[in-house]
Amino acid sequence: MKSITINTIEERLLSDQKKDYFFKIIWTIPAILKLVLEDSKIAILSLFVFLICSFKIIKKPENALLALPYFVILSPIAGFFNALGGKFLLSDFLFILLFIQFLFLVVQRVKNKLIIFNKLLTLLFLFFIASFVTGLIFNTLESLKPLLFLFQLQIIYFYTKTYAQTEKEQSSIIKEWIFATFLGGIILIYSFLTGKVLQDFAVTDSVIDIREYYEEHGLEYLFRATYYYSGFIFLVGISVIIMSVKIFFTGYKKKTILYLFVLFVLLLALILMNNKTVIFSLLIIICYSIFLLIKNGIINKRKFLINSLVVVCLLCFGMFPLVMNFFDSDQLSLMINRFTEPSSFFARTEVYRTALSQWILYPFQIFMGMGPDFLDNSGVIDLAVEFKKSAETGHIEGTVDSGWISYLIELGVLAFTILIVVYFKSMITAYKNFINRRRSSAGFIPFCVFLSLLFTLIAMSTQMLGYTKTCWLPFQLIIFGLSYKANDYSGMTNVLLNEA
Repeated sequence: MKSITINTIEERLLSDQKKDYFFKIIWTIPAILKLVLEDSKIAILSLFVFLICSFKIIKKPENALLALPYFVILSPIAGFFNALGGKFLLSDFLFILLFIQFLFLVVQRVKNKLIIFNKLLTLLFLFFIASFVTGLIFNTLESLKPLLFLFQLQIIYFYTKTYAQTEKEQSSIIKEWIFATFLGGIILIYSFLTGKVLQDFAVTDSVIDIREYYEEHGLEYLFRATYYYSGFIFLVGISVIIMSVKIFFTGYKKKTILYLFVLFVLLLALILMNNKTVIFSLLIIICYSIFLLIKNGIINKRKFLINSLVVVCLLCFGMFPLVMNFFDSDQLSLMINRFTEPSSFFARTEVYRTALSQWILYPFQIFMGMGPDFLDNSGVIDLAVEFKKSAETGHIEGTVDSGWISYLIELGVLAFTILIVVYFKSMITAYKNFINRRRSSAGFIPFCVFLSLLFTLIAMSTQMLGYTKTCWLPFQLIIFGLSYKANDYSGMTNVLLNEA
């Protein structure tokens, strides 16, 4: 009988799919030129790219899902545009376009009785609004931003649910996210080499010579690469997981070098960002994925071991010399100390304790929450500060650095319970779908969705992921998972015929 392994995954999935490189090419141009051109020229070029993408989206609404990752990740390279008395990124202008198109599409689908919604997500959205209203009534919120975040998520849900119903469509969307993250990784690495702190882009695009600053002030400080958005680290982690699955398990021959290069850039960006939680979470997920594939008899152990050794050796051969050049001896020592000392974890637990002890002082808010985004930018400052103060040192943190604890405090027990149910239902359904179709190409995307959601679940234990643009990929993955059927055996017919 003919053996069917995961080596055929995605190769069959994409065999009859037309490869569209339009958005990859058009966004690669400003991303790479960002490294050499002045900001004013990049802004003009990016605006031109925006107009072209807008035309593509108007002509074909499903293109919005393919263009979205680039607008989310790369819009900051063009800087802010002044309009209507405020500052806007290209991604903000995109949502104005999507909002108008969304209204037309909804009206059209209502007339044709084609509106699709998920009961659990709808219930979660309603509780989100209830938590927001509670925050306004009890004066814990001072901003209307949470409503904007909710509306953005609603639009993302509509487009994803409408135009990403098949594994092929979902695969295309995921690949665009990975490539956009890859371009972001290149910008991050270059910015690290030039001493640029990208995370300060909203205030100033500061550039400093780190080594001279050390020498002048006699300071020991681990300089970590940053991106425009702190949540970028989650996108890098998810991209590393999916690329690792492709390289180790899909058996691609022609594209292996290309995949290795993409993975190399993503891993290098991950090392330079120096985030312990994400790195350890990735190691856990990769080891667990290997265990699952071996347990289910999907991969050949001997072949996998050989391929893994070759890939790891190639990555290390290229990685270590670069890291040694990026970090001097003092920086390497600080980086090693950061990984070996548990002090940062204990410091965070003190903040967690403070936040939870403050939260229980508001009995009604235990159930309805302090309000979405309360701990970040939308809460009353004097009140939110009390939640982010270390019980031991009194030092005030920027946020409660745990996504799950933050959601619990901000949304309340009721909404948080629904969120957990939605999250685990999506993840478990994706896993069951993969198990049932593990011997066909159709199991690849559910497997990636499951691993990515599991990674996000672990990483958010001590990392914050807000309601802003970087959460849209995990949100789309949740929608993908909810769209699967746990007992779906589609794609198995051809496998059984081939085996016979």
